[in-house]
Amino acid sequence: MSILLGRLSSAVMGLGVHTTAVWGDVTRNFACPHGEPDGRVDFIPDVISVSDKFSNVNCPVPKGRADLQPTVPDLLINSSDVLACLDAFSGVPYPFAMGASCPLTVQSPAA
Repeated sequence: MSILLGRLSSAVMGLGVHTTAVWGDVTRNFACPHGEPDGRVDFIPDVISVSDKFSNVNCPVPKGRADLQPTVPDLLINSSDVLACLDAFSGVPYPFAMGASCPLTVQSPAA
């Protein structure tokens, strides 16, 4: 099994459930609205989509999909999330311990 597959994870983030089987795969296309993940990590649309979410431009992917760092999602999209997606695109393996706990719900940060 490819090292990029990481783990099958599912996280409930705010209003949606986002599931991915590939570390760093956040969307299928770069059109608005974004599609569900397609099983591979591409520079366009995945890395650029996380970068757009960080910059609050275009039609960004949901926070639940773009929040790749830290181990426990914090719903804060920053440069660490962009770099994590770029790492996944570059073939860096999933960086967290398998079986790391992930809460089913995450409190949204104060706006």
